Amino acid sequence: MHVNDLSGPFGDGSGLVLLIAGLYLALSAWSLLTSWILVALISLILILTTNATLIGPRRRDLIKQLERSAPEGKISLALSQHIHNPVLWATSQTTAVLLLGIVFLMTTKSDLGGSLIVMAVALVLGLLSSLLISRRRHTSRQEAADQRAPNNVSASTLSEKSSPATFL
Repeated sequence: MHVNDLSGPFGDGSGLVLLIAGLYLALSAWSLLTSWILVALISLILILTTNATLIGPRRRDLIKQLERSAPEGKISLALSQHIHNPVLWATSQTTAVLLLGIVFLMTTKSDLGGSLIVMAVALVLGLLSSLLISRRRHTSRQEAADQRAPNNVSASTLSEKSSPATFL
């Protein structure tokens, strides 16, 4: 059995355990109407839903493609592009920062306004960090393509010359 076979159920199960434990603690020590708990709970439900719809299917497709096209460990260009899917990376990065925002709420126990601001800032930071990582990857790939281009012609120059927009 491979680790990939276990990571999906463990990921889903850990999210469910986290939600149940959070609800238990919220009901036993606090109230669900406490502002920071309400914001954190809604955020967690949105994170789990987003992960199930955006990360889950891409992760399953990636694992299937890995099993088919890279059994000996060699990664094709198509598989590499699938691994570096911008939606997958942006969602994962943003989710991580949002979870840190929830931990911050649990620590500071802010009022409603403060809780909403914390989660909005976490969302913006997550999206910005994923944008920066995406740009860095794109720049690295472009530099690698420029090094492979013949006669010291950059790949970006070749793509600009062959793009339909240059003929207009």
